[in-house]
Amino acid sequence: MRLLAYRPEYLIRFNSEKNRLYYQPYELMSMARALPHYLADWQRVLQHVRPGFTILTDTRLMLGPNLLLTETYAAAQRLLVAARVRLVAEVHPAGSATNQTSRAVSQQTALPVHIFTTAHEAEAFLDRLAPPQ
Repeated sequence: MRLLAYRPEYLIRFNSEKNRLYYQPYELMSMARALPHYLADWQRVLQHVRPGFTILTDTRLMLGPNLLLTETYAAAQRLLVAARVRLVAEVHPAGSATNQTSRAVSQQTALPVHIFTTAHEAEAFLDRLAPPQ
C-alpha cells in the first residue's frame, strides 16, 4: 500500500491491485478552520486511480462533523465523481453525527456511498463487488 497524502488532519493511501483508496480523517479534521491542501491533495491522488476505483473511508477517529468544511468536502466529492469513483464505503461509529453530515453532502454531490460500522465489513463489501464493466 502506498502513502499518497499525509497531513495532520488526514491521510490517503492507495492499493493499486484493488484500485482502492483508503482515506483516514483524524481528530484535527473535526477542529480545522480550513484545509488549504485538501483539494490539491485529492487532485494529485486521483492521478493514481483508474475509473471504477473504490474508496474505504474510516471516520472513527474524528471527534465529530466539521460544518465549516462542508463546501470543501462537497468540492472533493465532485472531484471523485468526475474521476468515476465506483463506490465509497464509509465507516462511522454507530449513531455518529458524522454519518448524518456525510449522507447530506453525498446526496448533494451524487457520490455513491454505503455506510458501515466496521472497517472489516466495509473492506469485505468492496472486495465482493464485481469488477467494473
